[in-house]
Amino acid sequence: MDRLKELPSALVWDIFQELSSIPRASGNEAAVASWIASYASSHGCASRIDETGNVLVIAKSSEGCQNVPPLAFQAHMDMVAVRDETCRHDFSSDPLDLSIQEIDGEPFVTADGTTLGADDGIGIALALAIMTDDEIRHGPLEALFTVGEETSMAGISGFPGGMLGSKMMINIDSEADDTVTAGAAGGSDAEFSCVLECAGELKPSALKIEISGLTGGHSGIEIHCGRANAIVTLARAARRLMEKIPLELTSFDGGTFRNAIPTSAAMVLAGRDEDIRSAAAALSSIAGELASEFRETDPGIDLRWEQVKPSPSADHEQSRRIVGAFASLPDGVFSMNDEFPDTVQSSSNLGLVRTESGRIVATALMRSLVTTDPIKEIMKTHAGEYGLDLNFSGDYPCWKPSSYSPLLKIYEKVYAENCFAKPRVAVLHAGVECGILKGKYPDMDIISIGPNIIGAHTTGERVSVPSVEKIYGLLLEVLEELMDGAA
Repeated sequence: MDRLKELPSALVWDIFQELSSIPRASGNEAAVASWIASYASSHGCASRIDETGNVLVIAKSSEGCQNVPPLAFQAHMDMVAVRDETCRHDFSSDPLDLSIQEIDGEPFVTADGTTLGADDGIGIALALAIMTDDEIRHGPLEALFTVGEETSMAGISGFPGGMLGSKMMINIDSEADDTVTAGAAGGSDAEFSCVLECAGELKPSALKIEISGLTGGHSGIEIHCGRANAIVTLARAARRLMEKIPLELTSFDGGTFRNAIPTSAAMVLAGRDEDIRSAAAALSSIAGELASEFRETDPGIDLRWEQVKPSPSADHEQSRRIVGAFASLPDGVFSMNDEFPDTVQSSSNLGLVRTESGRIVATALMRSLVTTDPIKEIMKTHAGEYGLDLNFSGDYPCWKPSSYSPLLKIYEKVYAENCFAKPRVAVLHAGVECGILKGKYPDMDIISIGPNIIGAHTTGERVSVPSVEKIYGLLLEVLEELMDGAA
């Protein structure tokens, strides 16, 4: 990482390395919040941690810039904590192991065996670097760094209105440097559950079936890529077995986060010795078919099975119903948007399933640029058909694009002047915090930008070094433009 010290954005990378040394998986942001507040205070900025755990940093204007309109930055402190199956990283205590990787001549920063957390640590680093660098002239600046964005939007939901003085905000949580986001999807969680009615008598044999090696990805950004969902794919394989073999379900577990396309899942099925042998034989054929079906999107797909010690299981009929429910659960893209090309309008991702305390519990994240209500109706119908309990929670509103945004015009101007092209103006299918913030600050003018981040929410996550340079420079140009406009 030493080679980054010669770049104009060297301070950005120094801060990012510090952030990467502090565990900050969702729900464990207190230490990084404390570090941010301390760092800001040591560089002459005011800081405050609210009751939810969010950090607000305020930087006074440079001398002579008091009349410049105030600008706020926004990013989230938590990261998706995913590691390779063979990696022993402990996200509760271990620092991330960062390195630089050259891909087609372009340097990327990545982490060994884990997610990188550039989503959204690089946003924090960019904002803090600009606010604490005495060499950068600017008007009044604020930065809001939130908790729980990756899990529930709890931080932005709990942030009190009235604390921000800015009327303009740049959210730094987008992942393509040629794009400025002017709107984003809202979302809602759907939790499906049912009692696993296990009989007392054990079957003589059991088979553990595991699917792994899938590509996965961000369920907002990459939901349209046709990648296999490990939970749904494994349920479909098990359903095929159960159509001809009287197997019984003992457990079903898979996924890591509701907003990540699951890359692995495991199921334990019980049965007679001859049924387990028949299932194992059938799985050989199914594994080949899956490898062929997903050879383009998921070339690493791996279906394995082994005999295990039997445990209590549900009867065959209930097992078929549960497995069938998840095999046929609506998942993926529901509709595309007519106004913005290649933009998903509505989708759902079955991200988690767990067997716990005698129940099967699964969570799907629904997203929509309009409303998730039609998807909810589909989910209600599906749950009713299969006898599943269903609860909705975690609703957050969409961020509707504004027909008049002075900040967007400023960014388009500085982008065109510095990059000799127009930025792509997009509406993001992934959920960002701007929609909730707009509900608290209806007059806030917001855009979202960010450097190129590849593979967010996966262990292949990496951020482009020259792209960070580009976004850093554009942010400085926006500050200059605001000062020129106030002169």
